Amino acid sequence: MFFTIWTASFTQMPDGPPPTPLFVPECYVDTALMRALLFDRRDYINHQHGIGNVGRLMKKQAETYGDARRVIGMVDRDKKFDEQPYLDAFRPPARVRPEHATHHILTHPVYATQRLIVLNPACDAWLFEAARAAVINPAQYGLPNALPDFISFCKQREVGDISELRDLLTAIRQVRPPAYQQLAATVATLLTGA
Repeated sequence: MFFTIWTASFTQMPDGPPPTPLFVPECYVDTALMRALLFDRRDYINHQHGIGNVGRLMKKQAETYGDARRVIGMVDRDKKFDEQPYLDAFRPPARVRPEHATHHILTHPVYATQRLIVLNPACDAWLFEAARAAVINPAQYGLPNALPDFISFCKQREVGDISELRDLLTAIRQVRPPAYQQLAATVATLLTGA
């Protein structure tokens, strides 16, 4: 008795087990938020500066791993996806969240393991609003108490390494206002692949 084995041409996958999930935030403050959400699992995070770089890295991951790796980008709602062709392909799931939601999840039409978290509003304002919802005054942590000044502060390079912002993120994580709780639940689901 003999068996015929059917072979087809497939994209060559790297050897070894599927890699860990990869979270790709677009800027320094997004990276700080992602580190708080993932309890600082830095090896799961690949910071990219700008929405174009997020798209390029996600595309490269798709070309390398196909659906064998979960890749989750995080960008701000104020960005124009049509300027980044790879990200422009992402679509909301069948059940669309209301426009006033604090974040949306988009899915790639070809790579089911690729998701895009879109923060609403942009991450710096999102954090400011989450702090207010948690009844936390940023000034308690030595941070600007007015939104425009807070946004300017968050534009700093490596802002995630500033202890005052890390302390604010820890306080928000402990209080868990609704926006943070919803985003944390989303990230936990995406982390486990459920």
